[in-house]
Amino acid sequence: MVLRRICPIAGVFLLSFLMLYPLFLWAGTTGKIAGYVRDKSNNQPLPGANVIIVGTQMGAATDANGYFYIINIPPGVYKVQVRMIGYETVLMKNVRVQVDRTTKTNFSLPSTVLKLGKEIVVTAERPLIEPDITTKTNTISAEELKTMPVRGIADIMTLQAGIMEVMGSFNKVPGFDSRGIDDVHVRGGRNGEIAYMIDGMYVEDAIYAGMGTLLNREAIQELTIITGNFNAEYGQAQSSIVNIVTKEGGARYTGLMEASTGEIAGKLGSKPDDLRDAHQLIGSFGGPVPLIKRMNFFLSGSQSFKRYAVYQFDNIVYDPKNPDKSTWSYGAYRKAFEWDTIPGWRAFGFNHTWDFSGKLTYRFNPSMKLILTNRLTERLFRNFDWAWQYAEAGRHVVKDRTDQQGLIWTHQLSSSTFYNIRASRFWKGRTFRVHGINNHELTPGHADKLIELGATRDSRGFGPQEYPTRATVGSFYTPMKFVRFDTLTDGEIRQVYTGSATQYWTRTYQQTYEYSLSLTSQIQRHHQIKTGVEYKTYDLYFLEFQYPWIPNPYSEYYMNHPEEGS
Repeated sequence: MVLRRICPIAGVFLLSFLMLYPLFLWAGTTGKIAGYVRDKSNNQPLPGANVIIVGTQMGAATDANGYFYIINIPPGVYKVQVRMIGYETVLMKNVRVQVDRTTKTNFSLPSTVLKLGKEIVVTAERPLIEPDITTKTNTISAEELKTMPVRGIADIMTLQAGIMEVMGSFNKVPGFDSRGIDDVHVRGGRNGEIAYMIDGMYVEDAIYAGMGTLLNREAIQELTIITGNFNAEYGQAQSSIVNIVTKEGGARYTGLMEASTGEIAGKLGSKPDDLRDAHQLIGSFGGPVPLIKRMNFFLSGSQSFKRYAVYQFDNIVYDPKNPDKSTWSYGAYRKAFEWDTIPGWRAFGFNHTWDFSGKLTYRFNPSMKLILTNRLTERLFRNFDWAWQYAEAGRHVVKDRTDQQGLIWTHQLSSSTFYNIRASRFWKGRTFRVHGINNHELTPGHADKLIELGATRDSRGFGPQEYPTRATVGSFYTPMKFVRFDTLTDGEIRQVYTGSATQYWTRTYQQTYEYSLSLTSQIQRHHQIKTGVEYKTYDLYFLEFQYPWIPNPYSEYYMNHPEEGS
């Protein structure tokens, strides 16, 4: 009784308070079903009919005009059933609910008495024009994702009109290709003009912009791409909003396991597929938690590995018995260098990723729900650079790690009003250095040490093209075979860190805490209001050295703790 008295008062107070704040940042994660129930024989409205979403505890009753609406519905495909005394039960299948949209479902109930237990089944049709949508949107459901040739969010986006991913180091923003950053452009805008959200929580890279984490396609219930005329609830974007809602566990256990490989083609004689060494494993499992009523879970994850690039080279190799030999190739006589030892196909770089996503849902009652989410990812990446084709061990390796935790409380105050409280933490760390060079090899006590990168020297050690100066690292023919720091003073070498044989040495981390409160109310048949508040704090750390082999490397350091609210 006390709760019944408090809820209406709290709802009015909350609505009055939140209306003082601008609508700005809350991504919708639910949709709405609305429509009419009429008598099939005379088209008159049927008040008091029960409308139920099968398999859930959500439903509504029609008003005096036969109209009904059900709000706060997670995206997905449902069955909607209508019952009324004196009329036959009607079941509508394939009712698709989308985020921030109203799905129109009208029912006509026949009054003819049929055999007890029999129901009429109809199939919902999607309208060609949706009058409640004022933005340019593309919505991809979980069912559609199963048939799409995609691996990640960037692949999904680039299949839509007006969206492209810039490929290749010559076209991307400098440093993006070597760092493995997806450079996605929407309607001509840049990577930093896109906002990414998962379950209403931002997951952007606060340092380099763009998508800050990985997410396997089995975790996605619905993905919406908004490319114009953003509603006021979205912010921090100019080109596009990418809003992702993840799956929740259902009343029954479901699972999937899928594996793909290029090894079979390699065994059948395809040398490129054999060298590419592509493997992917993806799986999911969800359902009710044993021994705990009203609690469900959903787990998903993926792991993939492949080489970054596979190229075919000529068959000219160095012959130590005939070092001056020239071979006719591609319209000219060509001479092999001593490092030309591998003919034909070669593989370079790699991209190794894994991610895990978990979601735990507890329903206290039909109007209260608590969700706990956790996501972990890791990526090891090395791209290909022609300058390092003969000494790839000297190339950098990018290591990204992310983890995110989120807590979402949903409370439906009435059939027309609900609010959400969200709290989340997002952390991302990145290193960008040569793999396998130890810390002690670049310290003041070893300033005169030669750091070997895997190539050999001649007996003199200073033969032609054997020991180039520091300025020729990454030259067009071969990278420096040795990096010498004996000219650096102790003060200078303190700025030279592990893995400084390539252009960049980078270490970054970022942590974002986000808290938000949003309220949604259907105030009448054609009008729905949303409002809310949000507060974010950031911990940002950025340390980078460019050209670290020179006596005075270019260094950049940033550490700050900005805050924002709306």
